[in-house]
Amino acid sequence: MQTKPIRAHHSGQKWTSDETIIRRWEKFQTGYPLIDAAMKQLWDIGWITQNVRMAVASFLTEHTNVHWILGEKWFHDTLVDADVAINAMMWQNAGRSGTDMWNFTIHPVTSAKSSDPLGKFTKKWLPIVSKLPKEYVHAPWNAPPLILRRSGIRFGVNYPQRIPIDKNKTRKEAQAMCARAGAKFKNDRGYDMIDLPDGTRVHVFTRWDLRVTFNRFGQPSIPTGPPARRPNQKKNAKKRPPAKQKNPKNKKKRQMTLFETLLAKESRV
Repeated sequence: MQTKPIRAHHSGQKWTSDETIIRRWEKFQTGYPLIDAAMKQLWDIGWITQNVRMAVASFLTEHTNVHWILGEKWFHDTLVDADVAINAMMWQNAGRSGTDMWNFTIHPVTSAKSSDPLGKFTKKWLPIVSKLPKEYVHAPWNAPPLILRRSGIRFGVNYPQRIPIDKNKTRKEAQAMCARAGAKFKNDRGYDMIDLPDGTRVHVFTRWDLRVTFNRFGQPSIPTGPPARRPNQKKNAKKRPPAKQKNPKNKKKRQMTLFETLLAKESRV
């Protein structure tokens, strides 16, 4: 599980060949403060919370298209609580090949602002941004030059320029991989099929953008947007008239259990 994708056709995914991205990620030099703060904490104490583990994993696999195996190896080497199975499964899910493919987006800036709004965590582990006002902590490139000078930040000198991110490009690469793999790895709704150890084939949850379907000639159809939601049946359902209340006098008594019968007899003695 550490090297082989559970969704077998994901072995055909084309990952980036730019090795500088994984090296900058490892050394907390991505240019995104929350990501760098989390990776600095990991390097310093060998542990980070679950939410930032998911943030740095999503950054690597979704936003920069780096192979999940490289992230799994780094976590395995640096986490003091590293567990082979848990670590591998988390990274497979982050890399879209696990059984519980992540169905959410963690953006290195917008998600950082909601999870660390005051920047306390980020400032603690990444002191270079500690003097920035909270509105610029997670996006220092938006700060005016005067604030940057007062905060002591010089891009390209003591803090790196941002790694370019492109989630849409990663999505297109994953969709192309599904199309190349063919219909044998999909059911009629585009959900991925996997083989269990006993030979049984089952479908697993698949994110809407990877639900590639095929016609009878084997030609793929790639989704361009999330499926329309079904109307709420409860809201549209006709209101039923209130049920008539039964006369409690005519209500049948519940049959007592054997234990209740014996207990009643003892009480009469």
